[in-house]
Amino acid sequence: MRIQFCAILLTLANGALLAGEKPKFHAYADCLELPIRIHIVQSKESAGATSRLESNEIDRIIDKANRIWLQAGILLVPQKISKEEVPPREGTPSASLKAGPEELLQLRRTECIAPDALNIYYVHNFEVNGIYLAGAIFVKDSASLNTVPGGVNEALPRVTAHEIGHALGLEHRQNRTNLMASGTTGTWLNSQEIETARERATILHARGLTNTLTSASTQQFYIRSESYRERWDGNEN
Repeated sequence: MRIQFCAILLTLANGALLAGEKPKFHAYADCLELPIRIHIVQSKESAGATSRLESNEIDRIIDKANRIWLQAGILLVPQKISKEEVPPREGTPSASLKAGPEELLQLRRTECIAPDALNIYYVHNFEVNGIYLAGAIFVKDSASLNTVPGGVNEALPRVTAHEIGHALGLEHRQNRTNLMASGTTGTWLNSQEIETARERATILHARGLTNTLTSASTQQFYIRSESYRERWDGNEN
């Protein structure tokens, strides 16, 4: 019985923070800066590819995603945000894209891919909420998620943060309040996931994936995300 009880506790600890436990946020000086490049996809041929997002909405999405990743001491720093017309595509345009490399990777403009940042593409509609493919993250702006305790009130920041988790080596989990659970607004990361993500972020820095903005500019992303730090009940504005 004692062994079974200990196993249950271990499972809970590995799945997410225990109920009532507050996330530990890192000070700015301890954060690993992770540069990202935002591509808002546009297409004259495909309604599914054309994102409805405006550039000024990205700040809110990234601020809330930073609210999630600050528990791991990882600060997302947008290097550039732009709308991009996709190259002409063969075949019949569709209202929804297939969630695979054959369709999604065609949406990238080669000259706009940042070699020194994580490239995140927002499109309007495809088969899943988001996907990580060959170094590129794709998120649909029509994403929807089930609400769970401790979640966020907006799907896009959580989907963006979830796919960044995959880019940092994290796998799906079953616990519904965990960031890496599928289909929910879960935000928590356990200690092992935090360690794994920070190790991958450190490797990316060592390979040259470093921030090109000034320290003062970068710090503003941290300061803005702080407005969400104390509100982990899904009721933030």
